[in-house]
Amino acid sequence: MSETSTELVHLHMNDIKKATNCAESRPIRMLPEAPGHEGCCCAKPARPVAVFPFSKDASAERYITVKSVYIVVNPFSGNGKGNRVLKQIEASLTSHSVAFTTFKSGHPGHVVELVRELNFAGHDAVLVVGGDGTFHEALNGLMCRPGGDQLPLCFVAGGTGNSFMTDLGGENAADVLQWLYDGRTRRVDCGRVQWGAQEQVVYTLNMVSWGIGVDSNVVAEKLRWMGTARYDVAILWEILKSQRREISLTLDGFPICRDESMKLVQIQNTQHGGAGLRLLPFARLDDGLFDVFFGDVGRLSALKLFGEVKRGGSHVYLSSCHYYQFKSLSLEPKVESLLNVDGENGRATPVHLEVMPEAFTIFTPPTPPASTTIVP
Repeated sequence: MSETSTELVHLHMNDIKKATNCAESRPIRMLPEAPGHEGCCCAKPARPVAVFPFSKDASAERYITVKSVYIVVNPFSGNGKGNRVLKQIEASLTSHSVAFTTFKSGHPGHVVELVRELNFAGHDAVLVVGGDGTFHEALNGLMCRPGGDQLPLCFVAGGTGNSFMTDLGGENAADVLQWLYDGRTRRVDCGRVQWGAQEQVVYTLNMVSWGIGVDSNVVAEKLRWMGTARYDVAILWEILKSQRREISLTLDGFPICRDESMKLVQIQNTQHGGAGLRLLPFARLDDGLFDVFFGDVGRLSALKLFGEVKRGGSHVYLSSCHYYQFKSLSLEPKVESLLNVDGENGRATPVHLEVMPEAFTIFTPPTPPASTTIVP
């Protein structure tokens, strides 16, 4: 691994002591060694403490009155869960005297078109019902509106993969609708992803995966009949295959590695990915940064890493896991390969990602007491 500049904050758990000489050109969030793991190579790493997915306190909340909304639903998400949740939403909105107009997507990319072309005048919010892929399409429709106008998005989990809503603790539709009725909103970050030889642009609110993360997702798509268990099966299969590729990785202008063998790179705005896996446990939705971990791991190390992921995110304390935060990232494999963006396969390398701070507005849960919002 290339030597790290002191100007780049490297969040490798076993390397960090005190970063008194780190540049302060961006927010810095320091993370300790694993509790009970200091100086001991055999102790099992502790789980990172659960943290609220926002870096800012309640003063960042903004309240609006919601009287009229659009509903955009993917009826095919979650094996029909989207349609079932829709009925619950419409009944609840009616009982709360909130007017609504419902649109159902009919094909991939349709949610992008709907959100991009809706007339926002006279409406207060857009409810988006589906999984992470549906939310991804809604964000891209919002960011590509010709006039640049926006409405707050209210995401309602209706898919098999609901990583974004897992971060918010919003897996239950009734809870999320209460956030809407309360009118509580926050501005959150997204990423602008420039990908492929043609430098096409797409926006991400959740994650960008390369390596095992993409390969396993391709396999998981063929195992949808297994439900959420398909993610575990697919990851284990790809670990056993142990495919490596050479890449160059640059963060905030600093070269991290150049033409080095690598097995996985996981980039996220959220803490969770896949079927509720806490992959980047220190990520925040509003800190102006994305988080990334990567490593070149063999089969046994990969199995250990996956086991610690399943334990709740303690993989970040392993010596094989390298964890950074950044504002910009460039990833260039020697050979063009697939990317997964927000759970959707089909994009390709090379990729350049720029974080867009406070890019859009979502409805959120109440802010807990200040003591629970601090990263340990």
